[in-house]
Amino acid sequence: MRGRSAVVSVLVLVLALGVLAPAQGAKKKKKPPAPQKIERVVEFPYTCPCTGSLQIGTLGTPLGNFGGGAFAIGAGEIYLTGEATDTSGMPIPVGISQDDGTGFNAPVGDFCGATEAPILLNEGMEVRVFVGSLSVCPGVALGGDITFTLSNMP
Repeated sequence: MRGRSAVVSVLVLVLALGVLAPAQGAKKKKKPPAPQKIERVVEFPYTCPCTGSLQIGTLGTPLGNFGGGAFAIGAGEIYLTGEATDTSGMPIPVGISQDDGTGFNAPVGDFCGATEAPILLNEGMEVRVFVGSLSVCPGVALGGDITFTLSNMP
């Protein structure tokens, strides 16, 4: 009997180790890295008088940006914030549009002086800026710069 209980004890021990070993040897799965916010800053100079309906030029061209203009956005850049610094010292109206797919402008947002929340863009479509396009903003644009921040996350 004594030999039999020793064999049973050994079998119980082997079974216990077989059950515990994989649990102890199992590796924890790594969590995928959290998405990172990627930002790009675009400095947008403009000259005026600005009526909001007149737009000439593209960022970086010799024409400059008379009353507005356009600039390309990169892959994943779907949120835009902006802040306008005008020589008048007043907050000025800025309208943001994008091509609606037919060549016409489709408004996507606007701001007075600076954005309060990010503006959602259509990925891959150039941004078209109209200075002086809002009547609710007290400032009259004389010329200056708008700093836009484009990002993949709000």
